[in-house]
Amino acid sequence: MCVLERREITVPPHLAHGTNGALGVPSSAVLLFELELLQLQKGVPEGFLFIWLQKSPEPLFPVIDMNQDQEVPLEEFSAFIMLQVAEGRGRIHPGIDSDTVLKDMFKNQDLNTDGKISEDELNITVNEEDKVPIHEEL
Repeated sequence: MCVLERREITVPPHLAHGTNGALGVPSSAVLLFELELLQLQKGVPEGFLFIWLQKSPEPLFPVIDMNQDQEVPLEEFSAFIMLQVAEGRGRIHPGIDSDTVLKDMFKNQDLNTDGKISEDELNITVNEEDKVPIHEEL
């Protein structure tokens, strides 16, 4: 579909509620949905919550640790990620509440579950093809 395009979707009874019906839907009802695509958002690759649209800062930890106290709590982490999104340097997973995404990203990095990320916990992997460090989730 294209943005602002409209379509009608017909769902036959055997693919909908069948002969049992549902609350407010009679048995053997044909369902008709009228859809309009209002907006199309670019996503992120499957399995990712955040992607960089530009090269990530190197080294990353001192940039995330905005108050330079050698630990990054959820609030500081969230502020950093949302700043990257607002400035067009990163994209967060659409279709999921951003607070939920940020909490999941933080949980993935907070390996010892102490409520803060240290430099040692920041998860970095290497792309085997290019031998280039890649920050998972970041």
